[in-house]
Parts: sequence; C-alpha cells; structure tokens
Amino acid sequence: MEIQSLFSVTLLIILSITHTDTVLCVDTCNPTSCSPTGTIVRFPFRLSHQPRQCGFPGFDLSCNNKTQLIINLNSAGDFIVTEIDYLSQTIIIKPELCSPTRIYAFNPSESPFDVVLWDRYLFFNCSSAAWFFPGVEVVNCVSGVNGTVVAVPRRFSNRFINQGLTESCQSINLTDDVLVGFGWALPYCQRCEIENGTCGYKNVETQETGCSISSTTDTCNPTSCRPTGPIVRFPFRLGHQPRQCGFPGFDLSCNNQSQLIMNLNFAGDFVVTDIDYMSQTISLKPDFCPPTIGDFIPLGSPFIAVLLEEYLIFNCSPRLIPSFVPFEVVKCISTGVNATGVAIPSSYNNGFINRGLPDSCQDIISANTIPVGFAWGMPFCGRCESRNGTCGYKNVETMETGCSVPSSTGLSTGAKYGIVVGAGLPGILLLICLASLAKKKMNDRHHIQLRRHVHNLPTTISLQPPRLATGLDKLTIESYPMTVLGESKRLPKPSDSTCAICLSEYQPNDTLRTVPECNHYFHSNCIDEWLKLNATCPVCRNFPEGSSGRAATDPLSLSSSPTSLFSN
Repeated sequence: MEIQSLFSVTLLIILSITHTDTVLCVDTCNPTSCSPTGTIVRFPFRLSHQPRQCGFPGFDLSCNNKTQLIINLNSAGDFIVTEIDYLSQTIIIKPELCSPTRIYAFNPSESPFDVVLWDRYLFFNCSSAAWFFPGVEVVNCVSGVNGTVVAVPRRFSNRFINQGLTESCQSINLTDDVLVGFGWALPYCQRCEIENGTCGYKNVETQETGCSISSTTDTCNPTSCRPTGPIVRFPFRLGHQPRQCGFPGFDLSCNNQSQLIMNLNFAGDFVVTDIDYMSQTISLKPDFCPPTIGDFIPLGSPFIAVLLEEYLIFNCSPRLIPSFVPFEVVKCISTGVNATGVAIPSSYNNGFINRGLPDSCQDIISANTIPVGFAWGMPFCGRCESRNGTCGYKNVETMETGCSVPSSTGLSTGAKYGIVVGAGLPGILLLICLASLAKKKMNDRHHIQLRRHVHNLPTTISLQPPRLATGLDKLTIESYPMTVLGESKRLPKPSDSTCAICLSEYQPNDTLRTVPECNHYFHSNCIDEWLKLNATCPVCRNFPEGSSGRAATDPLSLSSSPTSLFSN
C-alpha cells in the first residue's frame, strides 16, 4: 500500500512538471544569437533549438555552419539575416543581385510578414579591393573590365564616393531595385520596446501577448560618459537606459574613450561636444574627412535644422600647432613635407593672426562651411527648461510629453493668495475711510477760508486792461529775413525740412522767411499770413524781440471803468 501511494505521488509530480513547461523554460527564452557579434534573436523570433513558446508562429530562425543567422522563406529557400529592428518591426536579409532571384518565389501572404522593403542599388566596376566597404555587395554574375563589379545601396553612395573610391571604381550605367527585407504588424511589440520591456506570451494557448516592464526607479536620472562630459537627459538617453528615458531617435552611447557618441544612420558615429536643452541643439565634433556629417540625411529623423560653421584651413608646422584657439587637425589633406593641415573656426581668425602665428602657419588652403550640429523641434522642452523644470513623458503609450516644475520653497501659492486677500482687503478699506475723512476736512477748511475772503473783499474792484497779443504790421513782417532755397535744400538746422504751417516739404527755389531770435524757417506766404494774426513764432511761441511794441491792442480793453461788485 505504501509503495502504491509513493508511486501515485511520483506520477502526480511528473504530470505537474509536464504541465508547467512555461515555468521550466524561462531561462531558455533569453535573447541569443548565432555568434558573439551576430544579430540578437528574441521574441517574436526564436532559434530552432529553443522551445516553441519562445517565439511566435512563423518567426523561426536557425544558424548555418558559418554561424550566420538564417530565415527560411518557404519555397524561396534560406536567406541570411543581416539585421532585425524590433522597434520598427522589420527584418533585413542579404540581397540577391543575380538571377534567378529566389526571393520572388516567396509569397508574403502565407507568412506573418505584411510589408516588403526595397532598396535601390548602384553598380561600379572596381579594379582594387575598394569593394571592402560597409553595405557593398560583390556581384559575381556580372563581369567587369579589368575589375570586379560591386553593388552599392543608394543610401551608402555618398559615403562610397566621398571616400575617394571612385579613383579605382568607375560607375556603370546600371541601377536595380532589390527586395531587402520585410516588416510585420503582429505580434505588436513596438510599445513594449519603447518602454524597454520584454515582449512575450501572456497566454501560450490563446497566443495572447503582453509586456513585462522591470522597475526603472532612478534609471532615468541625468547621466554622462565622464564627469566633465555633456549631460544626457530627456529627450536623449544612453544605450543602457530604458526606452522611456528618451524619445525615439535620440539614442546616444559612450565609446571606449569615454566620449559621448551619436550615430547618424549611414554617416557613422560622431563625437558630441555639447547639448543645449534650452535652444534644443546638439553640437558635434566637425569632421573634414569622409564620411562627414553632411552624409547624414535628416529626413525621417527628429532633427529639423542643420547648424553650419565656416572653418579656415591653414598649413602649419606640426610642432607649432596653436593651442589657444579651438582647432582640428585635418588628416586627409596633404599639405606637404613636415606640415599639417589645421582647421580653425573663422570667428577665431583675427585672434589667430594677431598672435603672430603666420610665422609657423602659412597661407589659407581653403575655407569650408561644414555642418557642426543639428536642432530638433519635437519634443518641445525649451519652455520647460526656461522654468527649470524636468521634461519627460506624461504618457509613454501615447508619447505625450509634459513638464514637472519643482515647487518653490516657502509658502504655497494658495497660502500667498490668502495672505494677500486677508491683509490687503482691510488695508484698502482703511485707506478709503482715511481718504474720505481727509476730503471732508479739506472741504470744511475751504468753506471757512472762502467766507473769510468774501468778508474782507473791498466794495469796489478796478478792472485792469488785459494784454492781448495780436498780429504784426506789414513793415515789421517785411523786415524779417527772406531766403531763396537752393538745389541742395540745405538749411542750418537739418530738422527744418518741412514748413510747420502747411506741413509741406521745402523744394528748390522756394522762398522762405526766418523769424528772428529763434531762426525758424517757413514759407514766406505761410508765415506772412500767420504773423498778421499772431505775433508769436508758430513753432516755439516766443515773441520776436521788438514785436510786442508793434502789436495792436484791443481798444475795448482800455475803456473799462471801476465797477461796484456788490452795488444794488
């Protein structure tokens, strides 16, 4: 009986183990690859030796005897996988450039792939090993004259040409659009990738997928590659930080020299020298030798503007290269024996010359305006930076960004408003009461003084004749100087270019009259009519010397007689 009971327990344990294969295979679904430097394989893909639950149906891969990653496309056969982008959900394969192309036997409708990726290739006839270049494919089925035919993707063509490879490679008038990969929509793991989560099965039986996100406390803090290097924070992130620490397209990394690196698609890696989060610009170490920043195509990237700067290139002695100005050694320019090409920003040119460096640095070889950085528009965090806030995601799923502004020390805004209202309102009422009381006192005093003033008034008041300013007589007006304006229309005062009476500009041969003392000019016809009615200058309102004696007075003003103010 005991033996039977032991057998039953053992059988139950075995059955329970067989029904919990998902738990047992957790460690076997870790990301893997065919070689240490090969493409990483993880969900929805799986290698053939991994359990079924590690991958989605139709996403099976394998390794060949050359440790290359292989995908089988049904009747089309096996193809080498060169890249898998889990964020954009695309897989890139090694292109077929020779007929018959097996790839066209593949029917995507019978697979999980619903998007076909194409690339245009340019063909060159090369006489040396110039085809040893990233992205270049040797075309064995096309024979070249004294050389080998290679195919270059259009996206690499600028770099290929700028490397000087055209000296040993001649272009062939031939292009071809080649199928280079596929994209998939389901399972949808893009949002999980952005959040730096792990995409996988929630339920193997129903094939329902989900995202497991590890705790990211303090992992999005500002960081850098070295203590004195540029600070990296949102929208940028370093490669080891979770996806939600940065905005898509703002990934940076550190090289083995602790320099901050930015990868510009097909142009390559460039050293970041500065990030200005307020103006939303990133500055890169300029590169004068191919590949250059100019090979980068901003289309499809978050960068909307290119920052340019002019550099002057000098021929300098290598022992006397300047150290007091920012300079770059240009290794790809041949300047002669015992000489080095040095590039200096044109803004430092005067200081460079004034320090006597022409003794060791000779004529300018060239002046080049080159890209030195980029600006981005979205996400817009400039206003948040001006408020000393922290810009980041409000919602990772919708990629909505927001600003977290630290609360200032002291009382809250509500408390400050309460103090202002509580203390200010009684103060305002008190001021109104004091103002009313003061006004009443002033009115009472005014009435008392008025009564006293009326009581002390004399019974009669002698009216004094007013002095009225009237116009000048004709002889006085004609005594004022006259001037005929010349072709230059030049007057002693530059401001006297317009007649202040008619508001018309003076023209050559106009007759002007000057008012003495103030020397203001007017059209003679205008000022003559004015002075007949007014004895003052129209501009400064002053009486010209001697004019008051000639002014006429109103005879009515002289005939007033004393009048009784309180007569009956």
